[in-house]
Amino acid sequence: MRLGGLCSARHLHAHGINAIILCMKNDLLKEVWRVRDQIGAECGYDLKRLAALVRGEEIKAGKRLVVFPKPVLRKRPVVAAPH
Repeated sequence: MRLGGLCSARHLHAHGINAIILCMKNDLLKEVWRVRDQIGAECGYDLKRLAALVRGEEIKAGKRLVVFPKPVLRKRPVVAAPH
């Protein structure tokens, strides 16, 4: 697009690229939700059965599949006692 003799690329980024990224994210989320629903249905939406399924998959894989990061402990600043 020409603006007073200058060339602008705004038309390439205004909606086109953002729409593609949004569609990709949307497709990814749909896939995650589909798999989540499939696994939930296989376990009868029972958390104990789901936990047993995950433990079995961890044994097959020979490693933990779900790992939570260790919390970062921060030291509290030392506050001087009032006089």
